[in-house]
Amino acid sequence: MDLLRFFILLLLVSPALVASGFSQTPVDSDFQFWNDNTFVVPLISSPADGNKKTDKFSLLILQTNRVGTNGLHAADERLGLGFDLFVNKHLSISPTYVFRAAHALPRHWQYEHRLRLDATLSKDWASVGVKNRNRVERLIRNSRSDLTRYRNRTTVRFPLNPESKHRVDAFGMVEPNYEFTRGIWTVLDIGGGITTKLAAKLSTDIYFIHRGPVKDRVPHINAFGFNLKLSLD
Repeated sequence: MDLLRFFILLLLVSPALVASGFSQTPVDSDFQFWNDNTFVVPLISSPADGNKKTDKFSLLILQTNRVGTNGLHAADERLGLGFDLFVNKHLSISPTYVFRAAHALPRHWQYEHRLRLDATLSKDWASVGVKNRNRVERLIRNSRSDLTRYRNRTTVRFPLNPESKHRVDAFGMVEPNYEFTRGIWTVLDIGGGITTKLAAKLSTDIYFIHRGPVKDRVPHINAFGFNLKLSLD
């Protein structure tokens, strides 16, 4: 268990050191409010333990709202569809399509289509859970060149109240982004928060996240966010 704690500490600290070493002078900054909603429609389920069902293949409906405080503008709006396939208890694969409209400047919107493929690995050690999501996405953009990038998000989760009937987990995450077109690591997300169930089929994440440049000229963003995930079976 001491080795696992050391790994978690290294996982959370090392990206911050990388960011401080490579980041350039900030070109701008903003504090934002993020909201991501996922609606899950199970299509294929299989029995697991007793009468409990396990979703093997599901339709995903995705919706995102992000509001920036610099002028209280709608910074980012997204709508998407996809599928979630659980290969086994440690691996899931999710192809998705997302349409994105981003508010870059006053009265200026940027539009893009995102074709994404996720492969997520997960493993639990006692009460500690680790997930590693590998995402390759193609961005088809208006009035700008298209690009392909890779995003690797690692999340470590552990219970805050393991003896309680209503479980609340804390989590920390890091996610570097690599752009194949230019061959550089561009931005780094570092964040953490809590996750819990609000009802039998409704869960939420509440978190804080910082997005900063590694070797790219992008704004520094601090954001407070909450995600909702609802199963519609």
